[in-house]
Amino acid sequence: MSFLLHLLMIGVTVNGSPQASSTADLLQMRVKLNKSLQDEDYSDGLLQSLHDAARVFELAIIEQNSLSKVSWFSTAWFGVDKNSWVKALSYQAAVYSLLQAASEISSRGDDRDRNINVFVQTSLFRLFAPLESLIRDELSGKQPEAYEWFWSEQVPAVVTSFVNYFEGDPRFTTVTSLSKKGTVLGFGSASEMSLLMLVLTCIAAITKLGPAKVSCSQFFSMIMEITGRLLDMLIDIVPISQAYNSITDIGLQREFLVHFGPQAAAARVKVERDSEEVIFWVNLVQKQLQQAIDRERIWSRLTTSESIEVLEKDLAIFGFFIALGRSTQSFLSANGFVNMHEPVGDFIRYLIGGSVLYYPQLSSISSYQLYVEVVCEELDWLPFYPRQRGQHKTVPVA
Repeated sequence: MSFLLHLLMIGVTVNGSPQASSTADLLQMRVKLNKSLQDEDYSDGLLQSLHDAARVFELAIIEQNSLSKVSWFSTAWFGVDKNSWVKALSYQAAVYSLLQAASEISSRGDDRDRNINVFVQTSLFRLFAPLESLIRDELSGKQPEAYEWFWSEQVPAVVTSFVNYFEGDPRFTTVTSLSKKGTVLGFGSASEMSLLMLVLTCIAAITKLGPAKVSCSQFFSMIMEITGRLLDMLIDIVPISQAYNSITDIGLQREFLVHFGPQAAAARVKVERDSEEVIFWVNLVQKQLQQAIDRERIWSRLTTSESIEVLEKDLAIFGFFIALGRSTQSFLSANGFVNMHEPVGDFIRYLIGGSVLYYPQLSSISSYQLYVEVVCEELDWLPFYPRQRGQHKTVPVA
C-alpha cells in the first residue's frame, strides 16, 4: 500500500473528520504513489514517502482553508503563489513527523535508558526542535484556528504511518519488535546497530530531500555534526568495513568519507582494530581510484601490452601520489612556501608527474589533465594535511 494512501485510510482529516477529497490531485496521488515505500533503494523509498507526506499535509491544509470562513491567505499576495508558505510548512511537517517516529521507536522498551538510546533521543530532539518552532510560529501567524487541528490530528496520523512502516521493515526488527509488556526482542549490538541505522536512514532521506525543500537553516547546520556522532557510535559496534557498506547502501557514503577522512589520513585507528582499519582504508582508496579510472576510461589512452586490470591498478597507485603531490604543493603554498627549489620542488613534481615516465602517452595535455582531475576529485575527502581557513585550491606545478 502506498504511504499516501495509508495516510488517507488511517485518518488524515479535514475539519476533524476523515474526508474523501474531491480534488483531482489527491485522487491522482493515490495511483501515482502506490509503490512509494516499496522502492528497492530504501532511502529513495523513504525520500518518496517524505514527498508523499508533505503532499498530504499540503492538500489537507488547502482543503481546510477552502472550508474555513476565514481566508488563510493574505489578499496582498494576489499575483504570487499564495500557497508557497503551505508547501514549505508541509515539508517541514513531513520531516518533523519522520524524526518523531524514529524518536518514538528509540524510547520504547526496557532499553530506552541505554546510553545509545538516550543519545539518539537527544539528537533527534535537537533536530526536530527548530522545525517544530517554525511550524508553530507559521500556523500561529497565518491561521491560529488551524493550530489545534494540525497538531492533534494531522501530525499524529503521519507519525503513526512512519512508525508502522518501520515496524514492517525486517532491517529494523530488533529495535521495533516489542512484546506486549514492552520488552525489546532484540539485544546487544544487534539492536543498537538497528537503531542507529534507522536514524541514519532517516537522515539519508532528509539529506536527499535537501535544504531548499525544508527551508530551515538551523536544522541543516546541525545535521552533519549529529550524523558524524552517530557514525562514530556505529563503528564502535561493528567493524568499519561493515559500517561503510551499510552506510553506502543508504546513500551516506560521502558523509562517511568526509567524516572519517581526517582520521584515515592521520592513521588514527582503534588500537584493537589497527591492522583491520588500515587495510580497509588502503583497499578503499585503491578501489575508488580504480573505479574512477575505469569510469573515465583513462586506460584507453594508453598503448601497451598490459591488461586493463594491470593498467587500472598502476594508474590508481600513481593517482594516489598525484593527489598527495597536489595536496603537498597546496599546503606549502598556503603556508608561504611559493617558490619551492630543489630538492622539495623536484620531489613534488615527481609525485605529480612521475606517471608520465612510465606511461609517456599521458604526457598529452588533455590526457594528463583528465587523469589529474579524476584522481584528485576522487580523493578530495582524504586530507593529507590539516585544512586551513582560506586555503586555496591546489595549483598545478609549472
